[in-house]
Amino acid sequence: MSRQFQRGGIRILCAVLLAGMSFAADKPNFTGEWKMDPGKSDYGSMETPNKLTRKIEHQEPKIHMVSNQSGSRGELRMEFNYATDGKEYTNATRLGDAKSTLQWEGDTLVVTTKRSVMGRDLLIVDRWTLAADGKTMVIAGKISGGMGDNEYKVSFEKQ
Repeated sequence: MSRQFQRGGIRILCAVLLAGMSFAADKPNFTGEWKMDPGKSDYGSMETPNKLTRKIEHQEPKIHMVSNQSGSRGELRMEFNYATDGKEYTNATRLGDAKSTLQWEGDTLVVTTKRSVMGRDLLIVDRWTLAADGKTMVIAGKISGGMGDNEYKVSFEKQ
């Protein structure tokens, strides 16, 4: 094999590896402590919590999230471990197991969760987006099943 061919092959390999790295780097990173902005959020037919915070550690492809919520039904803390690899991840919560898959659709992270609450099967599809300045995260979602469908939008500000 000629040296020129070897050098050309190495250049192509390096270009492919660098392109893959820049593709991963282009994905939004949701790391941060986030607080719900109730004025910019709409829970549809569901009750809006008094307070909702999320602490997210995002090291692509892994995501660890702790969610704290308070409302008329008391306090609720949930912890989730995911990855954006399209595989199903099961997280045990006080409300039962949540089985989720995460995948990217462009700059939007789509979180699809199946769970059963009080004997009702639910499908929850959340679409996470991050503002260009990285200070606002919006989760637009839809819950299907049980008692019908409900669409919602939750806006968070980075703390």
